[in-house]
Amino acid sequence: MRDPLHRLTAGVDLTQIDAIGPQSALQLIAEIGTDMSRWPSERHFAREL
Repeated sequence: MRDPLHRLTAGVDLTQIDAIGPQSALQLIAEIGTDMSRWPSERHFAREL
């Protein structure tokens, strides 16, 4: 499951974040997509989670 996940995220391994497994990473991608440009920074993104 990690190979398709890496393709979706341009090689970023979301599962390296504590408590994010492959299923959680896929759920995040399904809900927010892969275009992070709508958030000016990581901090802005994290506030919306």
